[in-house]
Amino acid sequence: MKREETIEGLEKTFSLNHMSYFVLSKLFSQQGNPLRIINVSSEAHRNITLGFDDLQNKKNYNGWYSYKKSKLANIYLTYELHKRLLKSKSTVNCLHPGVVNTNFANDNALPFKIIASLIKYFGVSPKEGSETILHLVNNNDNIKSLVITGSGRAFCAGADLKSPPGHLVDGKKNIPYPEVLNSILESPKPVIAAVNGAAYAGGLGLIAASDIVVTDQAAQFSFSEVRIGVIPAVISVVCIPKLGSHNAMKLFITGEKFSGKDAVGYGLAHIAVPRDDLKQEVEAQMEMINLGGPNAVTECKQLVRKIEKLSVQEGFKKAGPWSQKMFSSDEGAEGMTAFRDKRQPEWIHRE
Repeated sequence: MKREETIEGLEKTFSLNHMSYFVLSKLFSQQGNPLRIINVSSEAHRNITLGFDDLQNKKNYNGWYSYKKSKLANIYLTYELHKRLLKSKSTVNCLHPGVVNTNFANDNALPFKIIASLIKYFGVSPKEGSETILHLVNNNDNIKSLVITGSGRAFCAGADLKSPPGHLVDGKKNIPYPEVLNSILESPKPVIAAVNGAAYAGGLGLIAASDIVVTDQAAQFSFSEVRIGVIPAVISVVCIPKLGSHNAMKLFITGEKFSGKDAVGYGLAHIAVPRDDLKQEVEAQMEMINLGGPNAVTECKQLVRKIEKLSVQEGFKKAGPWSQKMFSSDEGAEGMTAFRDKRQPEWIHRE
């Protein structure tokens, strides 16, 4: 493998797998908010030293050794962040997700291709590899909500047409999109979609699966599948309940573009703001979520998902005991006591 550098002059493998973690952690820690930092390492960190005299691997470059060093560096970074953030409400973890079957090594040199061919048969799926990360996120009391947004000018342009649903990658199917959408629907934490730009086709599924949607009012939306001779089948499961059959019919069969402001009218988004106000509005939604009891917020999300699927009589039968459970809970008792005492409930003081 040939040694390559980023535009900043850093060796690419080490930069991607470690320096990006370092920079993001430093950036967010300077904002003063409690953090939930999860660093990804690997068993590959064993039997290697960082070698600070040649951290950028300029001497006798070996791509595999650079990868190993980056994973070891992530472990050291986790220890250091833990010490520095010990007095804050931040938490820091480092994990090995398992040997995950991806195609990252397919275009590399022969040793990596050999490793990739073995991983194809013995590695775990990306979904299985993400389970520990999701567990750490969803089971942390300091995390009250999750935000999905795009990394550039667009939110999500939909599926990669080079690897469409059902397509085989190295003999295995890519990640089923229903699993992606279900992970949003079933997350115990509220999920906010911050639509920062264009959202087409499958990207609209991420929006419809989210619990709160704040969008750039000028963002362009489109169920564009029909324009290439296919249909929005999978995402229709989450989109039609939001749009209703009346709006869904027109948008699905025309593939027309519509704005973020229009998306609010169609029921696909809640709030449309100028792009420069998007971050502020998302933070405002997060702050309002934080005012609610953490368990009550989680239960409200489940309430909406479940009750709408029941008949009226079934709904009342389910809702009665559910209400009683929440009123008799410790959190319910604290909330009602705080209201009577004209004070903030303790979960707000923990912020």
